[in-house]
Amino acid sequence: MSSRLGLEAVFLAAPSSTDERLARAAGTSRGFVYAVSTMGITGTRDDVDVAAKTLVERLYSNGATQVCVGLGISTSDQVRDVVSFADGAIVGSALVRALAEGGPSAVATLVGELHAGTTRSLAGSGKA
Repeated sequence: MSSRLGLEAVFLAAPSSTDERLARAAGTSRGFVYAVSTMGITGTRDDVDVAAKTLVERLYSNGATQVCVGLGISTSDQVRDVVSFADGAIVGSALVRALAEGGPSAVATLVGELHAGTTRSLAGSGKA
């Protein structure tokens, strides 16, 4: 159904997923596989769980071509960490919180801060 509407089917993978499940997610997802950075509930965290990097490596070895990491990403340092080993960082709760606390201008400020986390990974590549 999603492909008929021009939408990408994005499947989730958790640190507890079996290699069989990771291969199915990699083979079925269109666009990217959403790697859940840690087990637990959504919301901001102080750091990115080491399980995220291991999960991304497992997804690539099981056929994924693009992997983005989400769950708890809320700072430019966390974005910088994630994009050092994955194709992208997914931010949700921090944006919702910024909107609730400060409105659209707070969201714009946060997006600018989060974007700053992507620049270091491009600096040495000639893509800046």
